[in-house]
Amino acid sequence: MQKVASTKDYVAQMIRRNEIDTDEFHNTEITTDKIADELSIFLADRNTNAFSQSEANIEQSGLYNTNEHRTPLPHKTIALLAGMGWIGKNDLLITPHYGSAISMCSVLTDTPLDTTNKTSPQPTCGTCSICQDNCKTGAIKGHTWTKLSNRDMLINVHQCKPCLQCMVTCPHTVKYFNKK
Repeated sequence: MQKVASTKDYVAQMIRRNEIDTDEFHNTEITTDKIADELSIFLADRNTNAFSQSEANIEQSGLYNTNEHRTPLPHKTIALLAGMGWIGKNDLLITPHYGSAISMCSVLTDTPLDTTNKTSPQPTCGTCSICQDNCKTGAIKGHTWTKLSNRDMLINVHQCKPCLQCMVTCPHTVKYFNKK
């Protein structure tokens, strides 16, 4: 992904320049969904139940609540429970290495798997408000996530526009971008 931490209106610029179909992040998300779909087919061919939570599959199955912008089991919830990162004030999964510059999809299955219990890292947002300060729509409420939090306590999804500023300005993401 290109360095965009200081770029404003990232998605709007991609659309304006007619570059959205060549955008690395957009294409990574499409590829991630395809991998989940293929894994689901692979597992189903081996007589196990598998359900890809790709965007297309969730929509086709009728499991996406368009009014509330909700899925039954969000990818970031699965990643959080797997100990991959924490939920930031921007309501995104933040990983220690990549910040929130990640693309996720998940496959639900009854395939027997070796698992390890992981402890989810605690949020390290502290008093940081960079994502909230850069949110032009005011969708980010500035609260720190806890196990008792729900999405609506952190962000107003109806106000949120896909500008990615909360992702690219997060200090954890900027740290990753600057390593490249």
